Amino acid sequence: MVVRADIWRKSDNVTLCQLTSSDEHFNLARTRVKVRDRAGAGTVEMVVEVDRLQTLPITRIGKYVDHLAISEMHAVDAGLRLWLNL
Repeated sequence: MVVRADIWRKSDNVTLCQLTSSDEHFNLARTRVKVRDRAGAGTVEMVVEVDRLQTLPITRIGKYVDHLAISEMHAVDAGLRLWLNL
């Protein structure tokens, strides 16, 4: 999942949080979100791993799939602030 402020949208790099369907290592910084399934027929619950950030060249990421509801994005923001101690 891309986590980047709009002011950086022209950057050649993008920062990502990994998504997983497993909550085996769930912690206070991670949050659950609903995303469209691969077939586009429905939604599935995923865990945003804000503790597993990585920055890659934008050419390495695939196509746009979906976006989060604003309430879910606020939860991801809170998790990032907690994990990064901001």
